[in-house]
Amino acid sequence: IPASHDCKRTTGFIISYNNERMAYITDTGYIHENIQRRINNCNIYCIESNHDPRLLMMTKRPQYLKQRILSANGHMSNQDCAYVLGNVIGPSTKEIVFLHRSKEANTEEMIMETFNYTMGKMSVNVSNVKILIAKQDEPVTYLDKRS
Repeated sequence: IPASHDCKRTTGFIISYNNERMAYITDTGYIHENIQRRINNCNIYCIESNHDPRLLMMTKRPQYLKQRILSANGHMSNQDCAYVLGNVIGPSTKEIVFLHRSKEANTEEMIMETFNYTMGKMSVNVSNVKILIAKQDEPVTYLDKRS
């Protein structure tokens, strides 16, 4: 699926296997509603939650880079990611992996705070959804206990 990034041919994926679907989307500034319809009610979402806009603006990065990251062709903020998830999570959703977290402009706590706040505002029940937050320099370790 097409992604909105300032590099050519940036793509996300919908992977289907044994009646389960996983959406993998990173390096995107936003996810268009047409794509949201295509990724509705996946079992697993691996999705970019790159930055908190306020924290990004407080970094020592040059202004042009901050503007690039904030643009529709940059990287998804925690707020934008949570809003998309609120639109697409369904009864089949079991897992979410947050990807591409900026070390300087984001924290795991900010991701979870924004996600939980947004799910509450959108009345989306995520009590049975496993949440993982990937680090830039460590593999995500998860052993699926399903049979």
